[in-house]
Amino acid sequence: MTTISMTKTRTDKYVLSFCVAGLGMIAVASPLFLKLGSQMPDYMASERHTSEQQRFRNELEERQKTSEKIKPNRASFGQLKH
Repeated sequence: MTTISMTKTRTDKYVLSFCVAGLGMIAVASPLFLKLGSQMPDYMASERHTSEQQRFRNELEERQKTSEKIKPNRASFGQLKH
């Protein structure tokens, strides 16, 4: 029969301290994560609003470009009519 020795290695004695330190860091950081979770709907609404504004600006720019392309044609059409 073989006997198994239950001696601790060098790293085993630090496992508990690292676990306690990890739990402490989670406890300290948890309010930050909880607050971020509650602010997520507001952030998403803000991003959606910004996206809509950008899309509206792009649409206005496209309309302006189209209008500028049409203007010379209108002037020449008006001159031919008179």
